[in-house]
Amino acid sequence: MDVEIDFKEAAFGVERDLNLRKQSACDVCGGTGAEPGSKMEKCGTCHGQGQVVQQQRTFLGTMQTVTTCPTCNGQGEHPSKKCKHCGGDGVLAKSQNVKVKIPAGIDDGQSIRLSGYGEAAPHGGGAGDLYVQVHVRPNKIFHREGFDVYNDSEINFAQAVLGDKIEVETIDGKITVVVPEGTESGALIRLKGRGIQHLNRSTRGDHYIKIKIRVPKKLSRDARKKLEDLKNDL
Repeated sequence: MDVEIDFKEAAFGVERDLNLRKQSACDVCGGTGAEPGSKMEKCGTCHGQGQVVQQQRTFLGTMQTVTTCPTCNGQGEHPSKKCKHCGGDGVLAKSQNVKVKIPAGIDDGQSIRLSGYGEAAPHGGGAGDLYVQVHVRPNKIFHREGFDVYNDSEINFAQAVLGDKIEVETIDGKITVVVPEGTESGALIRLKGRGIQHLNRSTRGDHYIKIKIRVPKKLSRDARKKLEDLKNDL
């Protein structure tokens, strides 16, 4: 099955309730295919071996093959009366609710295996596994590289030159970050331990703020004059 989660749910983990429609063991016969109270009889086709030997003549001689008994499906025995509820198959299509715990740190496209939650095999066979493939919706603010998180933050020219304190968005919420004086456009500010949690570990990656310097398209006369006066000093 596929399940879709958002960026922060992938970062911190989440639980999902899934509804499955699958082949499950019959509630009446418990998956045996036998009507309750009936006896199991030795298969007359394979004489209890679960396999039959077939011979075929070819130009190379007689060839012998061993196949699963079609009468008892390899069980070596069959019920004297088939279960009326499932027709002797031992399985029925049923809906089942499954709670899936998606771990913190999972990435887009990764799968979670739930042992025994797949389809039940007929005639008393065990159930297979369920694989849940996780799809993480893109986020407008953050993007992920491994266990590190990246996003952009704009500052003006004066903040870049003089330095400043700015408020930035992280997956933990808004925090205040110091922009050092003389910061250039494209510089990265590292927030240690603010990234994605490593799978099955308590440690986290880092968060990187990429600085972009906002250049105004229009300036007042006063602002233009001040910049002209500073041009030779910068």
